[in-house]
Amino acid sequence: MAKLLLPWVSMRKIRRVNRLMDLPARWLGERHRVLLHDPLQALAAFGRDPEELAVALVHIALDRLESALPKRARQKRRV
Repeated sequence: MAKLLLPWVSMRKIRRVNRLMDLPARWLGERHRVLLHDPLQALAAFGRDPEELAVALVHIALDRLESALPKRARQKRRV
């Protein structure tokens, strides 16, 4: 989805940012969003590169949208 919203950003950069932001999910599951999923934390982590920051902010927005969906709708979407 980030590539559709940010077509000028390379897929390599998008994958890197998404991987770093979701790394804590291995240990915390859905609760991983307490780390790096706040715009100020994203600014601190990715603020040196405007493209990475844009990817991080899109990632946060999409995760918040997904979290707002009922759990049943999230499961159907991933099938």
